[in-house]
Amino acid sequence: MELGLIKALVEGLTFQGADPLICAIIDGLGSVLKVGADENTGENRYFTLMEESEGSMKLETLQEDQNEEVYNRAVHLLQTYCEVENE
Repeated sequence: MELGLIKALVEGLTFQGADPLICAIIDGLGSVLKVGADENTGENRYFTLMEESEGSMKLETLQEDQNEEVYNRAVHLLQTYCEVENE
């Protein structure tokens, strides 16, 4: 899997007014990240590619979305694959 797919999915997170499409994109990104997880090292080779495309930042923005389904999926993906910093 190359950067192109991940970059396209991350870019799709910014579509306006297409909540079902955004939910499908979040699900697709989650599937990619699931495949990228290395059980031995705990690292995710695709997470780094997502970060290079500012994926976490775009997912964090979706936490403010008015659509509850988009919000829930974004939160779930962030909680599953992103390390949470204690502030």
